[in-house]
Amino acid sequence: MQQRAKRYAFLLFPVIVGAIWIPFGFKTTGILEEWLYLPRGDMGWQILFQPSGGLHYLRPLVDMPHHFAVLLTPGSFIGYNVVMAALIAAKGIALYAILSELTDKTLFAFVAAVMFMIYPSDTALFSLRMVAVHTTVLAYLLAVWLLVKSLSVSRKRTFVLISAAIAVLHAINLLIYEVSYPLIFFTPLLLVWRDGRINRRVVVRAAVWYLIPLLTFIRFIVLLIFSPEMTFQRMLLEQAENAGAARGEIILRQLEQLFTRNTYLGWLRTAQSIPDTALEFLIIGVSLGVVAGILCWLLWKPMDRVSPRAALYWAAAGMGIVVLGFITYIPAGYLTTDRVYFFSSIGAGIFTAALLQLLVWWMPLRRLTTALLVGLLVSLGIIAGLEQHRDYVDRSLDQQRIIASIATQVPAMSDVAAILIFDESEKLYGGIFWDRQRIQNALRVLYEDSQLMVYFCTPYSSRANTFRANTLCEPRNDYVLLSPDYPNEEPTSVSYRHILTFVYQADGSLTLLEKFPSQYVLGQAPTDYQPEQLVCAECDPPRRVYTLLSEWPLPDMALPAPCGS
Repeated sequence: MQQRAKRYAFLLFPVIVGAIWIPFGFKTTGILEEWLYLPRGDMGWQILFQPSGGLHYLRPLVDMPHHFAVLLTPGSFIGYNVVMAALIAAKGIALYAILSELTDKTLFAFVAAVMFMIYPSDTALFSLRMVAVHTTVLAYLLAVWLLVKSLSVSRKRTFVLISAAIAVLHAINLLIYEVSYPLIFFTPLLLVWRDGRINRRVVVRAAVWYLIPLLTFIRFIVLLIFSPEMTFQRMLLEQAENAGAARGEIILRQLEQLFTRNTYLGWLRTAQSIPDTALEFLIIGVSLGVVAGILCWLLWKPMDRVSPRAALYWAAAGMGIVVLGFITYIPAGYLTTDRVYFFSSIGAGIFTAALLQLLVWWMPLRRLTTALLVGLLVSLGIIAGLEQHRDYVDRSLDQQRIIASIATQVPAMSDVAAILIFDESEKLYGGIFWDRQRIQNALRVLYEDSQLMVYFCTPYSSRANTFRANTLCEPRNDYVLLSPDYPNEEPTSVSYRHILTFVYQADGSLTLLEKFPSQYVLGQAPTDYQPEQLVCAECDPPRRVYTLLSEWPLPDMALPAPCGS
C-alpha cells in the first residue's frame, strides 16, 4: 500500500497545479512583458536561443523560456500557460525527488515538496511573466538532484553524462538569472552530509558542480564592472546607492518581509480571507487538502518519523535556504513581494515540513494529526493560489475587453498605419496597460500586422502632467506627430488618411470616432480623416480573436457595433 501511495504522491503535484489552472483555462493572456514576446511566436524556432540584449545584457538566456512558450502556440498564450503549469508541477516533483534521495523519510519529503510548490509567500507565482524565473528554479533543483544521484554512480561514462547535464542546467539557470549563486556555493555541503566526510569522491563532484558557476560568475562580474552597457543590475545598484541614509531602513524592511512571508504571513492572510473566498475555490482547496491528507496517512509509518533533533536541523537548513535564496536582492534594495521568493520558498517548504514533524512528535494520534495538519495547509495553499491566479486573470480580462472592443468595431482594416486612443479616463497608461507597446504588440498579433503603431493620447489640458514622453501624439492640421520611444529617435508623422482614432471613457467604453474632434487638434480639425474607408465592417473578425482572447465574444460584455454598420 505504501509503495502505491508513493506513486500517487508524484501524481498529486500535477493534479494540484491543474486544479489551480482549470477554473480559468489555459488561454489567459499576459499583462506585462508577455505582450512584448508574443509577436516573436511568428518568427520561427531560430529565435529560441537568440541572446538577450539591452538591460538584460548580463542575462543572455533570459528570453529563451519566453520564446519557447510563444513558439509552442503562435498568436496565443496557451503555450505560456502550459509551460508555466508544467514548470510549477516539475519544481515540486524535483524537490520531492531530492529529499527522497537524501533521506528515507518519504512523508517528510512529500510534505516539504508540496508546501514549496504552493507556498503563499511570493505574489507573482502565477504571473506568466515569471516563466523565466520558474525555469531557473527548476534547473537548479534538477542539478541538485543529479549531484546527489552522482554519489551512487560508479560507472565513469554515466558520471560524465551526469556532469555534462549539471553543466547545461547551471548554464541555463545562471545565464537567465543570477539569484542562485549563494545557494549554489553551499549546495555541495549535501555531499558531505550524505557521505559523512570529505573524500576524493566528494571533492571530484564538488569540482564538477562549481565549474560552470565559477565561469559564469567571472563573466558576470567582469561585464558588470567594465561593460559600457547600462544593465538592469547596474541600474538597481545605482538606485540603491542613491538611497543614502534610508538604505539601512530598507534592508530591515526587506528582512522583515523575508521572514514573515516565508513563515506564517501567507497562511494567516489566506485563513483570514476564507469568509470572502468563492465557494468554488473552497471546494477545490478542501477536496485536494483531503486527498493530500489521505496520502499522508498512507505514507506514514513509525520508522518514517523525523526525530525532534533532526527536525530542528531541517528547520535550520530551511531557514538558511530562505536567506540564501533572497540575499542577492538585498544590494538592489528590492521591497517588492513578487518574484523575489521563488528560491526562498524551497527553504520555506522544508521549514514548514520540519515544523510539522516537530509539532506532532509529542501529540497523540500522530498519524491522524499529521494528515489533518497537512490537509489544512494544502487547502490554504491552493486557495491562496486560486485567489492569486484570479487576480491576474481579472487584470488580463481588463486588457482583453479593450482588445475585443477594437476587434468588434474594426473586424478588418487596410492601409492603417496607426491607431490612436485618446484616454479620457487616464487609466490606460501605467494602469490597465503598462505602456503603449503592450497594446501595440497585442494588436499587431491580432491583425497580423508587424508595422502597426498604437499610441495613447490625452487632451492638451492634462497631457503634460500625466503622461510620459513616449505616450504623446500631437495632432496637427494635416498629420499626427508621434513621439519616439527613445530619445535618439526622430518623431514619426502620419497622415490622417491612415489613422483610426478611439476614445476611452472613464466608464470603460471604447468608441471608434467617425470624426476627429477639434479639441484634440493643435489647429483646425482635419478634413481627410475617414475611418470608414479603412475599415471593413462586413468582414469576419480577425482569425486570431479565437486564439488570442480567453473567449470570443467575451462574456458579460456589451460590445459596440462595427464601424459603418
